[in-house]
Amino acid sequence: MIFILFGALWLGHCRGSTSADSSILFGVALAPEAGNSVTTSDIGSGMTVAYPKTYEEDGSPEDPYEGLSLSCGENIRAFAAAVPHGSATDVEGLLTWALSNVSSWGSVSDYSLISRNSIDVSIPTEVASIELVVGSSQNSTTLRNGIMEYFANTTGASTTIDGLATPTPGETVSDTFRLVVQASRTETGSVILAAMTPKSLFSSSEGCMNAFVDGTNVGLAGQTLLPVNDNFASAAAAKADFIIALDNSGSMSNEIYGAAQAALDFFNRMKSLNLDFQIGVITTDTHRIRPGGFTTDVSTFQKDLLGGWTTGEGGWGTSKGSGPAYWMSASGNETSIDNASDTDGTMLKGSGAESGVYWAEQALLPGGTIESGSFLRPGAQKSVIIITDESDSYSKLDGSGSNDDAPQFSYSDNVFLDQGFTVYGLVPLNDSTGLQGDCSGSNYASGTPNWSGLSATQSYEVNIRSLALATEGSVSSICADSSYAAFFNQIADSVAAKSNPYFLSATPISSSLKVTMNGVELERTGEPASGQTGYLYNAGENKIVLTGTLPPTGTVLVVRYSYFN
Repeated sequence: MIFILFGALWLGHCRGSTSADSSILFGVALAPEAGNSVTTSDIGSGMTVAYPKTYEEDGSPEDPYEGLSLSCGENIRAFAAAVPHGSATDVEGLLTWALSNVSSWGSVSDYSLISRNSIDVSIPTEVASIELVVGSSQNSTTLRNGIMEYFANTTGASTTIDGLATPTPGETVSDTFRLVVQASRTETGSVILAAMTPKSLFSSSEGCMNAFVDGTNVGLAGQTLLPVNDNFASAAAAKADFIIALDNSGSMSNEIYGAAQAALDFFNRMKSLNLDFQIGVITTDTHRIRPGGFTTDVSTFQKDLLGGWTTGEGGWGTSKGSGPAYWMSASGNETSIDNASDTDGTMLKGSGAESGVYWAEQALLPGGTIESGSFLRPGAQKSVIIITDESDSYSKLDGSGSNDDAPQFSYSDNVFLDQGFTVYGLVPLNDSTGLQGDCSGSNYASGTPNWSGLSATQSYEVNIRSLALATEGSVSSICADSSYAAFFNQIADSVAAKSNPYFLSATPISSSLKVTMNGVELERTGEPASGQTGYLYNAGENKIVLTGTLPPTGTVLVVRYSYFN
């Protein structure tokens, strides 16, 4: 009997799976302990929404509104609304419909799509992150109420809704807001969820917003909530190796500067997520690595992006020149990058045949600079981030012939898949569909074409979005600088989740998550780059990520939650 008890305890501590495995003693299964409590509400369209205890209902909207009006603290406002089912035939179309309504709203003076992703849950769901500039400064309550009346209602059109919440004293007033918008659709109903806050408060509001609109908090009406406990032994810091393929053509001054400005937040985020990381930079006209090599230093990384390497430091030329002057003396601001001549160090002397895909491929193949230099570390999560404002000119470089010939590239059989790379892209996107296309954000006039002057359509080139999806990556829009830091942060979160072992056995209602370490509850991290000790949940990977100070390897980690059943 003593041997049987020891075996049960050993399984509970070492298998790293669910409590159903680890809590069977003498043939009696112990019930899983509950996670955090959530409130559920049927909102119409045959669906139920769960929200955390940090949220409360703040109004009593009447017909033609069917759903919830919610607040989280002083400046986060949210809603969950049933919308006309005929507005789209699938969830992709439903989110496109919602984003198109937001972007075309007369109250919006500028709109930028930051990211758009499908979430792997039982109800087809997509989530988008956007930034809005409105014509007149207002608070989150006024913005939320306006969106509900404009289209997020059972008519799907502009209407008056009685019973809306009134703004509360002390709400921050702004003309720029960050929103996360979720669409969920079944064969019988459609719902839109959204959470919003002033842009200046987003970094401290991110955790609370994601607890409601990360794609996990919608179920079918009538479903029950079942508890689960997953048990883990904490792991050491995960390794992550990044390759940046940077467009260094003449149109990229604003974008290069924006990427460099976002670098510090990116590095801080990765440190907070406990990533043991290194980054190397190549360009879209050569596979040669920038002088900084693979670095962990943010100043070196910024110098690789902006230029400024002297001959003694290893400065070298681009495809348009071999002299070190092409990489020297850039003073590191947008104006100097834009106006630099051939002799004062601009990055922007690269070839107009830009292909981050081709040159990253060449760097990784046998004899390439990265492969031959043995820069990549065993066991590291590997990523390529392509930054370009144009289409990828792969067919101009691969010997396929004219620009109109299909490139000799396979999305299902390539070096990135073979070597386990995830590809991300900061590229031109259509603001509503999220598909690769033309820019219409704040950096560009509406409908500005960005297809590298090809005489044929973009279908003749390697589509970076398609490659990203094939490698389980994602893309964001380069069309507005506001996207850069936000997307880099999402990449850091994604890579941290991919490289961590804390995969949950069921898809949780994320607002019900309760994480304990050696019996002590951890807070859900509200500001990921702050270094706060706590945890994040990544819905895309269905994993927990520990933030801040890591515990000793092998520390007992228990994740309790509920899921829709």
